[in-house]
Amino acid sequence: MPHRIKLVGAFDGTVAGLAWGLALMWITLSCCWGYSNFINGLLSYRGFFPLSRLAYCTYLIHPVVMMATSFQLEAPMHLQHVIIITAFFGNAVISFLIAFGMSLMFEAPVIKLLKLFFQKA
Repeated sequence: MPHRIKLVGAFDGTVAGLAWGLALMWITLSCCWGYSNFINGLLSYRGFFPLSRLAYCTYLIHPVVMMATSFQLEAPMHLQHVIIITAFFGNAVISFLIAFGMSLMFEAPVIKLLKLFFQKA
């Protein structure tokens, strides 16, 4: 019985990444080809635009924030669910705030300049 569990785990670990990529590809192509109007409308909702602009910057900043907060610990931490959840949300909020500041400093001025240069006359 243990060999079967290892085999299922190995198969899952091997196929999971491929299956996830194929699922994302199918969603993208079905939205482009017009097969899925509901999902396309949901993903194109204008309320997501501010968060989508911050998402990549947050993705880049988050590991730095996690390392900085973990380097501040003076002793080993006993992991419990409440501590892990608190640390995750604390790091996520700090990461989004830093990403927001970086977006205001770098991305917003570039977008303004691009709109100035490429506006229709």
